[in-house]
Amino acid sequence: GLDVSFLDGRISAAVDVYQKNTTDLLSRRDIQASTGFSSYTENIGEISNKGIEGMLSGYIIRNLEKELIWSVTAKIAYNKNRIEKLSDALKADTEKAMQEDVEINSLLFEGDPTNAIYAVRSLGIDPSTGEELFLDRNGNITKTWRAGDKVFMGTSDPTCRGNISSLLQWKGFSLNLSFGYYFGGKQYNSTLLDKVEVSRSTVAHVNVDRRVWADRWQKPGDVKFFKKIDDYPTKATSRFVMDDNTFELQNVTLQYRFDGPRLKEKAKISSIIVGANMSNVFYLSSIKRERGTTYPFARHAELSVSLTF
Repeated sequence: GLDVSFLDGRISAAVDVYQKNTTDLLSRRDIQASTGFSSYTENIGEISNKGIEGMLSGYIIRNLEKELIWSVTAKIAYNKNRIEKLSDALKADTEKAMQEDVEINSLLFEGDPTNAIYAVRSLGIDPSTGEELFLDRNGNITKTWRAGDKVFMGTSDPTCRGNISSLLQWKGFSLNLSFGYYFGGKQYNSTLLDKVEVSRSTVAHVNVDRRVWADRWQKPGDVKFFKKIDDYPTKATSRFVMDDNTFELQNVTLQYRFDGPRLKEKAKISSIIVGANMSNVFYLSSIKRERGTTYPFARHAELSVSLTF
C-alpha cells in the first residue's frame, strides 16, 4: 500500500494492491439418500483473488476565514477472482451433467471466476415460428437446447466498484452526499423469466404480467424479445444475460448546528443539531429492475434533533 498527501493536505491519495490465495476450500456435495446421508463436505479446490483499491480525496474549497469547506472523496476497487484448481470428483460430476443435458444453476470450471454465468448462446426468437434459435459449441444454428452447449458468458462480479462522497460545510450548515457505482459485470435477468416468459400452465392458473401478452410472440412475422407461449420452461440462454452497470445516490444528509454563548447561557445547552436524512434517493442502471419483488423496497426519510448539554 501507499498513502500520499500534498499541497498542504489539500489533496491526498491512497492505493493498495493485494493477492490472496485460498486453498482447501470446503463445499457441501449432495449424495444419494440411500447412503443414509443427504450430503457430505469435501475439499473442492483452490481460488485466487487479485486486486487493487484506490482513493483520491481533495478540498475543492477550503476557506477557514469564511467557514466554507467543500471536500470530495472518490474510491474505486478492482478484484479478479479465479478458480485455480477443482477436485477430480467435482469435475467428473460437472462433465457428466452437461453430457446428460442436466440443468445445473451453478457451474464451476478451472480458470473461470466462482460467480461465472454459463448459458447457451442465443440468436433470438425466430419471427416465423416464435421459437428460440441457439448456437451449439461448434457454432451451428439449432433449435435444440443442450446443457453441453453452455459457454462462459461473464461473471456477476463487477469489474470495478466504488463510491463518491461530497461534504459541503458553511458556518452551521452541512450537506453530505454519498454516491455508489459499479460496472463491468453481468446479471442473468431471472425476473423477466419469472414474470414474462412464463409457461402456458402459469398463464392458465395465476394472474400474470401484462407483458406476457403484449411482448410475447403471437403470430408469424412478429419480431419479439420473448418466445411464444408454450409448455416448455426457458433454460439458461444468453438472451437474458445483461450488462450490469449501476450509479445511485445512496444517501443525503442535511444538518444545521445552533450553538453559541447565548444558547448555553439561557438554555444550558451547548449546541442543537437539526438534521434530515434520506436514503436510496435515485438509482440508474443498465438493467431495468423491478425492485421489491423478493423483499420490500423503500426509500427512507428521517428527521432528527440532537441536543448537547
